[in-house]
Amino acid sequence: MKRLYYFRHSSKDGANNTLGPKGLALARKVGDWLYDAEEELEFDRVFHGTLVRTAQTALAFTAGYGAVGDIMPVVPEIGNDALFSQMVDPSQFRTLASAMGNFKALFQCHDSEVISSWIAEASLAVVNMFSAMEDGETGVAFGHSPMIELALAKVLGTTELPEEYLVFGDMEGVELQQEEGGAIEAIRKISMPASEPAA
Repeated sequence: MKRLYYFRHSSKDGANNTLGPKGLALARKVGDWLYDAEEELEFDRVFHGTLVRTAQTALAFTAGYGAVGDIMPVVPEIGNDALFSQMVDPSQFRTLASAMGNFKALFQCHDSEVISSWIAEASLAVVNMFSAMEDGETGVAFGHSPMIELALAKVLGTTELPEEYLVFGDMEGVELQQEEGGAIEAIRKISMPASEPAA
């Protein structure tokens, strides 16, 4: 069995959609919280997307973990600026996304054929990350919304996602598991409790 913790990147409070002090502090805080909450959870692999904010999140999140491997592979299918520009291009997207979340807003602004191609790409990212892992390993990945939700649509076999998977805020994620036969399942959403001190 393999496990993958797949998080949305931290808050973009730096220049040019990068992480600044607040975003870096939040990523470290969630990393520390998860390490303690999961009884000193260790990661064998660390993955991130092509955009700087995902790499920054990965580095800040894993700061308290010690050695987590020398390589942090870039996973192109997690998404890039050109893809996200296409997703948010309709003028009403941001308004709809703020009301219903990125995933549902996609269905209001794009046709099903385009969304199906995005689901395929998002799920390929998850498949490729699991393929890079050995049996028994645990990985952590940092990507974007709505790519996480799109991947979950493939994993769950439906675009009618359960309520808890409809919106992923900064540093919220999902635990995925792959059995020996290759089947991938969603185990749970991961979100630091609000009772934790703010970053």
